[in-house]
Amino acid sequence: MMWPLLVEAVALVYLALERAWFFATLPGAVMREVRAACAAVDASSGSPGTRDLPVPAKARAPILREFGDIVASDASAEEKGSRLSAALTREARRAEENMAFVSLITQSAPLLGLLGTVIGIIKAFNAVQTLKGAVNPASLAGGISEALVATAAGLAVAIPSLICYVYFASLVDKYTDFINVSFARLAGRHGIK
Repeated sequence: MMWPLLVEAVALVYLALERAWFFATLPGAVMREVRAACAAVDASSGSPGTRDLPVPAKARAPILREFGDIVASDASAEEKGSRLSAALTREARRAEENMAFVSLITQSAPLLGLLGTVIGIIKAFNAVQTLKGAVNPASLAGGISEALVATAAGLAVAIPSLICYVYFASLVDKYTDFINVSFARLAGRHGIK
């Protein structure tokens, strides 16, 4: 049972690094650009329905560029609202990317450890059966040792995985809340329903 746990441990390291890179780079830039756009819209004397949205020329935030396109379009307010909702959903999914795999590792690692534990105990009882009940502690030690190592390995993968999942899920929640609130505010200023 050690190979599947090793594969899960390597996958967890990759997924944690990928999520850490994502949250260290893109959402921070997006949040800064969206805050600047909100401040610029709030500072402007434009009334609802104003078509100009101060979007940086090289905005890193695809959601902000898409919002600028939505505002500039000739679609109805309802159509613009529908397009904005779809854009926000895509952005939330991008933030949640690979979280299901981290959750899978969190849930399966202890089960793989438990399976290894059961296999180790079965080996220990097979040793007792082979010796026809003449229990020799040395013959039991291998199976019991295997059982304990499997349990420890399963927990050694599951605990960091759980920590990663909770941490990154909280970042996803904060980010999606931020973009939903910010774009609702911007949409209201531009007459988008």
